[in-house]
Formats: sequence, structure tokens, C-alpha cells
Amino acid sequence: MTGLRRRLAEDERGTTMMEMVVGMTILAIFMSMFTTAIFMMTRTANKVQSVTGTASQVNQAFLKLDKLVRYSSAVSTPGTGTSGDKYVELRFTNTGSESCTQLRFDGPTQQLQQRSWTVNSSGNASTASAWLPMASSIATGSFTQPADPAALYQQLTVSVSATTGSTQPSTTTSAMTFTALNSNLSQTGSVCGQQGRP
Repeated sequence: MTGLRRRLAEDERGTTMMEMVVGMTILAIFMSMFTTAIFMMTRTANKVQSVTGTASQVNQAFLKLDKLVRYSSAVSTPGTGTSGDKYVELRFTNTGSESCTQLRFDGPTQQLQQRSWTVNSSGNASTASAWLPMASSIATGSFTQPADPAALYQQLTVSVSATTGSTQPSTTTSAMTFTALNSNLSQTGSVCGQQGRP
């Protein structure tokens, strides 16, 4: 045993160049595999976070729309504005005075937006508020009124296609129908025309 120790202590040969090259090559392969795995996990996590964020925005917008449409007394026929944006108008009379809210899908900013104004007893409208975003990353959107013969109130269907990501875009399509519980089916055509079309 002591002879073996003496021999190992006196042996100064060390590691050969070939052993170092092989060891470094193996280490480089494992490092590249590890780095690739971390990169893919990060990219996947970012994509999931982006999709979740956009879906959350759309859900929040649908919750706001549910409240808006539910308490409206009239829903206009959806149309296309002078700028090519899809729009619809909602009239409210449940507060004693008339107020209007206009919704639009703004193509250049890819947003679902809203603006509001009030109308006095003489029919004069106040200045409309600025356009406020309700949801972003909306690639396309539309407003339609479903033809439901069994409906007792006016309805509005909102459809959106939200896009997330730039290198590998992912598109999520959602649609929901809202019912204006204070409306009646005899109200058709244009409402809230005081501020013009978007």
C-alpha cells in the first residue's frame, strides 16, 4: 500500500492533451444542450404569459361590455365608420337623462375602444370623451345583431380575434352575445347619432 502511494506521489505525468480535448468537447455538448433547453423554456413561458395576458384583457372587456349592453335602452345597427372601423352605439336612459356610448374596433391601434357623451332635454349633446381602450392586441373584431326570433330584447354579438407574439404569433378567437334588458325590439336603426361616426 505504501509502495502504491509512493508511486502515485512520484508520478508527475498528469492529463494528456487528448484527454483535455475530449473532456472539453463533452462539456461543450452538455452546455449547448442545457442552454438550448433553457432558451426553449423561456420562450414557451413568455408565449404562455403573453397569451394569458391577452385572454385576460378580452375577458375583462367582455365583463365591461356585459354591464354596458345589459343596462342600455337601445342598441344601434352595427356599421362601418368613415375610417373603416366597425362600430356600434348604445343609448342609456336609466339615469333619468340620456347618455350614449360608442364602441369601435380601431384598426391602426388594434384596440377595442369606447367613448361616451350625454344628451340634454333639448337634444344637444355634450362633448364626447376621448377614446378609451377596453382591450388591446385585437387583430380583427366585429359587432352583429343576432337574428333570434325568440328574443324579447335587443342583442349584440361581439367577436374578437386577439393576436399575441411577433416571431410565432398565436391567434385566439372569442365571441359573446349580450342582451340589452332595458330595450325593446321595436327600436331599430340609428341611435345616438349626435357625434358622428368614427
